[in-house]
Amino acid sequence: MAYIPPLLLLDAVTTGTSKPVSAVNSARDVTVTYTGNGTTSGGTVLLEESDQAPYTGTWSLIETVSASTVTGNAKAAHHIRIGAGLYVRARVSSDITGGGTLTVSVTGA
Repeated sequence: MAYIPPLLLLDAVTTGTSKPVSAVNSARDVTVTYTGNGTTSGGTVLLEESDQAPYTGTWSLIETVSASTVTGNAKAAHHIRIGAGLYVRARVSSDITGGGTLTVSVTGA
């Protein structure tokens, strides 16, 4: 498997949905890193997957992360496996509050 350099899914946001990232040819072990920028006292980010992009329906949930877990410039690295041919995206489902922002990146092999 080829190394995937870090890709920003969400960059210093309080709301929004990332563009889908493709996992092509084989299952991939990836690290999703959530980084708080300042105080993130509330809000929720979802990591989701689909077999199609674009897809306007409800994406399948991989995990839910509370923004408060990365408040004060903390990082949380989550290790997951994405199936072959799937797309993954990050989506703020509940606005980030507290005055800070959240960055989500993905890297893997």
